[in-house]
Amino acid sequence: MSKKTAIGIGIGVLAIALGAYLLTLSGAPSETPEIRETSEATKNEHATAQLNSVDSGNPIKVIYSNFSILYKISNAKLLSITEDSLPKMLLLSIKTVGAGNVTLEIPRALIDAKFGAHDDKFLVLTDGKEIDYEESKTNIARSLNISFPDGTQQIQIKEPVLPNRTHVSGTNFSVSYNITNGQVVGVKADISSQSLIVSIQPTGDGVLTITIPRGLIDAGIQTQDDKFFVLNDGQENTDYKELNPTQTYRTLSIPFKQGNQEIEIIGTDY
Repeated sequence: MSKKTAIGIGIGVLAIALGAYLLTLSGAPSETPEIRETSEATKNEHATAQLNSVDSGNPIKVIYSNFSILYKISNAKLLSITEDSLPKMLLLSIKTVGAGNVTLEIPRALIDAKFGAHDDKFLVLTDGKEIDYEESKTNIARSLNISFPDGTQQIQIKEPVLPNRTHVSGTNFSVSYNITNGQVVGVKADISSQSLIVSIQPTGDGVLTITIPRGLIDAGIQTQDDKFFVLNDGQENTDYKELNPTQTYRTLSIPFKQGNQEIEIIGTDY
């Protein structure tokens, strides 16, 4: 074989190989706009799933305490939990990406809500607004499930502030109270006249602080809170103060004299 013939054969083989390669490329499916869109959608769904993922059973250390709390949260990140002793409460800081809920397994030794030997309700607030919650419990912990709207930054879980509670005669309600220089001997309601009568036995001048469910009696004009009318032994008492009303309770601080025996709190109909 001559040298020219060998070179010609080599060039022919290379041309055939290159043609086969180009044919292979031309036959491969190209990425259509639909495929690209699907790929981007998949990436976006994955990113959203990462943001909305639920942390299950994660422990978080409670600041200023020796306790940790197990939690799970949806549509938010739990940044911290802080214990405050005055009043006894837990403060949760969160960053939301939507409306969601958080479940917390709270050791009773850390914070608890009791009425005598019985469990009481916590006061739960999202950004200062009182809300309800769901609960399950054991002898050592209370598990709270709390829903929150998008944009919530803080959740407060408080023990009942007032140490005493008594049943209101003739109703299905109870009131919480604290009293200095005396004792409460009875509480009764007259629902028809929107009044609450507290019988006391003073040992000196003192103050009755009482938390009244709005469902028992209330004072308001249309959608706005109004002042209660308070009587000490039938005489108007204008020196009382109202403390931090919520959606479900009104709390009054009422001074009394040593000789007083009865405090009447009169509400109004909306």
